Amino acid sequence: MIHDPLDDAINTQFELSYELLYFLNWILEQDYEHEVLKKIIKRALAADLKGVSGRSLHKNNSKDAQALQHGLIEFFALLDALLYEAIHENTLEKIAQKNLTETIQQIDGTLCDNNTLHDSITKTTETMEISPEKNAKTVLFETLLKEWRPAKENEFH
Repeated sequence: MIHDPLDDAINTQFELSYELLYFLNWILEQDYEHEVLKKIIKRALAADLKGVSGRSLHKNNSKDAQALQHGLIEFFALLDALLYEAIHENTLEKIAQKNLTETIQQIDGTLCDNNTLHDSITKTTETMEISPEKNAKTVLFETLLKEWRPAKENEFH
C-alpha cells in the first residue's frame, strides 16, 4: 500500500479556543453579519481567489491540499489572535471607564502573575457591568484575593 501524505494532513488535529467557537456561533446567529461575509466572498471572487475558482481539488494533488489545510489553520489562528486582541482592548477600555488604571498600576507585579491579574480584571469588569453601583476598586481587590495563589518563594512568615 502506498503512503499518501494527504492522509496525514487530513488526520492532523488543531485546537480552537472556546472564545473563537462562541464568536463563530455568534456570527452565525447575526443576520446582518451574513451580509459582511457575503461582501468578503464577493471580493475574493472578484480577485479570482488566486486563480483557483472553478478548479476542483483532487486527492491526487496533495501539495495543494496541504497548502489549503495550512491556510485554513492560519485563518483560524489569525481569527483567534484578533479575537484575543479585541477582548484585551475591550477589557482595557472598560478599565479606563471604571478608573481602575491607577489602582492596577499600584499592584505589585512580583507578588501577582499577569494571568491572575488579567483574570481578576476581566471578572471585575463583568461584575461592574452587572452591578455598576459597586465600588470598582473594592471589587477588583476582592476578586484579586480570590484568584491569587501565592508562589512558595513569595510566602511570608
